Amino acid sequence: MSAWWSPAVKSFQRNKHLAYPGRTRSEGITILASTAQPKAKLRDIWPSLINQAEGPPLDEAGFHGRWGDQVAGETDLALMAARGGALADRLAWVFIAGYQSALRHTFGPICSGWMAYAASEDRKQVPRLPGVSIERAGSDGLLSGNKTWVACYRHVEQIIIKVGQGTKAQYFSVPRGAPGLTLTGNTGRFLADMGQGTASLQQVLAGSPLDSAEVHQFRLREPLYIYLAFCAFAAVRGKGIVSPERCLETAIPIKGLLAEPVGAGLAAADAAVQSLLDQLASEAAFQSGPDWEADQRLIRMYSPGLQSG
Repeated sequence: MSAWWSPAVKSFQRNKHLAYPGRTRSEGITILASTAQPKAKLRDIWPSLINQAEGPPLDEAGFHGRWGDQVAGETDLALMAARGGALADRLAWVFIAGYQSALRHTFGPICSGWMAYAASEDRKQVPRLPGVSIERAGSDGLLSGNKTWVACYRHVEQIIIKVGQGTKAQYFSVPRGAPGLTLTGNTGRFLADMGQGTASLQQVLAGSPLDSAEVHQFRLREPLYIYLAFCAFAAVRGKGIVSPERCLETAIPIKGLLAEPVGAGLAAADAAVQSLLDQLASEAAFQSGPDWEADQRLIRMYSPGLQSG
C-alpha cells in the first residue's frame, strides 16, 4: 500500500494494453504488449461475476485458494482485479485483489501467485532497524536489512524489495523461501484480517534488478485497481442496496483511466466510487467482515489525491 500522491504521477504515460504476456521497451518507456486473442470486456463478464454463489466467509487462506483457482490465470489486469473483487467478502480481500493487478502492471508477471511490494523502512524505533542495502560479493549482489510492511506475508510467493531512494532506487524480486529471508507477523488494526508482516534480510542473493521504468506510476495504479475490485465487490455483496448495473457503469471509466488518466476523469471516477461506498455504509444491516467500519478507510484514503488530479 502506498501514499497516493507523487509529483511523478503527472507524467503518467499512456499504456494502450493492460494485458501482459510480454513487456517491450520503446524510447526508455516500458509498454505492455498486446495479445493476439480478442479481449473480453467488463460488460461481457459482469453477469457471470455478480451471479456467482457467495459461499461461506473466507479467511485469507480461503481467499488465496479461490483467487488461485479462479483469478490467477486472467491476463487482462483490469478483469483480474474485478474477478478478485467479486470473490471478496470483505475489504481486506478487495485490497489484495486490486494490489495484485497494480503490482503486475508495474513490475510484470513475476509469478503466478501473490506478490508484495516492500518499500517501507523503520522510522520509529530507537535505535532504528537498518533499512535494506546491497553489497557486492564478486559478481553477486547480497541484500541485508529490514522492511517494515509486507502485505499477505503468509501467502506471498515473491516480495519486491526496494533498495535506495529516488531515481537511484533499485528493485529486486525475492522468493519467500530465499535463504536469509525471514518474514514475521505484525498485528494491524487496519485491514486486520490480512496478514501483515516485516521482512528481515541477511545476505539474500539479489539477482538482477527489475525494470523500474514504471514504478512512479504505481501510486496511481494502486487506487484505480482497488476501485475496480471494489465495484465488483459492491455488485455482489451489495445486492438490494446498489444495483449491479450502477457498479458496472462506475467500473468502466476506471478501466479506461488505466490506459489514459485525465485529471477530471480521476475526480469523477473517485466521486462515483465514494458514492457507492456511502450507499453501502448507510445501510445499518450491511456488514462485510468484522472490520467493515474501520476498513472503509481503504476506499476513503485515496480520495483527496484523486480529487486533486
